[in-house]
Amino acid sequence: AEINATSYFRNPFLSLTGPKSLAEFTVMNIEIIPDLERRKFKGQGAISKK
Repeated sequence: AEINATSYFRNPFLSLTGPKSLAEFTVMNIEIIPDLERRKFKGQGAISKK
């Protein structure tokens, strides 16, 4: 979910979880998807180029 800074600081919300329920993980493999093969949908917003 996205929320702009003004809304966040006016109406802060509680987190869904705490640090004890988080888990560390390692990415073992990735698959690069070329831009032409990416699925796009209405309202998706900007796609990161990083």
